[in-house]
Amino acid sequence: MRGMNAYRECFKLIYNSIGGGKGIHVNRDLYGYCLELASLNKVKLQFLRSIDSRDEERRREEARYAVFLRELESVSRALKGVEHAFIKLRKPVAYVPSDIDLLLSPSSLRSAVSRLRDLGYSIIVKEPYCVTLVRKTSIVDLYVHPTIAGVIYAEGSRLLSYTETAGFNGVEVKVLERDAEAVLAVAHALYKERVYTLNDYFTVEKWLSNRSLKIAKELKALEAVSLAATLNQQVREGSIVLPYRLPMPRWITLLARKTWRDPLFTSTITKAAGYIPSKRFGRQVVSKLTRLGY
Repeated sequence: MRGMNAYRECFKLIYNSIGGGKGIHVNRDLYGYCLELASLNKVKLQFLRSIDSRDEERRREEARYAVFLRELESVSRALKGVEHAFIKLRKPVAYVPSDIDLLLSPSSLRSAVSRLRDLGYSIIVKEPYCVTLVRKTSIVDLYVHPTIAGVIYAEGSRLLSYTETAGFNGVEVKVLERDAEAVLAVAHALYKERVYTLNDYFTVEKWLSNRSLKIAKELKALEAVSLAATLNQQVREGSIVLPYRLPMPRWITLLARKTWRDPLFTSTITKAAGYIPSKRFGRQVVSKLTRLGY
């Protein structure tokens, strides 16, 4: 990793440009590093747009986004009439998701899988609460409940009660309401990924509301939301930069408190023991321990 001064300088440039700064100039010596950091923070496209980049990097990222939108529209059209909601999609910043994530009712899962297979998707992973399908470079994750290694960290049926139809870059899709998306973004980042990014920061900063706190209480995720608010405050003060990887003791404590307060989370922990011998579980553990982003 490069020097901490360069790291902080790049983070400040990215943060200020996305936050509304006008005419921000990025030194060419730092540009490549800023792109790496923006990518780790899941805000690369937003950063390139914010500084009005006209280079090949911007064109490639916009092209990747266009491909993603075509796949999104195809999946959305195929699932018409099936109870679902796209999750981790609509954010206050533009970025190119690595895959398409959907939340479905248990009764809708089989139909969704069948329709995606008709589009040419194939199942590559099948878990109790999640099915992953691929078609060429497109990946779709179908969740009954958002999980971490088979453990439910957010109740899917409750989240599905907070959905709406909205326009997303010209594509009409069923998505979570913003208040609920903010809570899920926090739960996903802090419970599952152990990494908090600028994408998460701006989602919390712009969309977290009093109604979000009600939803967080229902999902037994208030402590994660409280931690996210603390991290946002530290970012504003300049005391931390993102992405921020939760120290292992802090992450374990957060999960332990989730265990004490969330019966659904607790009840599925024992079931997750079946994943321990698998290579997929091992890769997930190593990833949680070592990565800077997700």
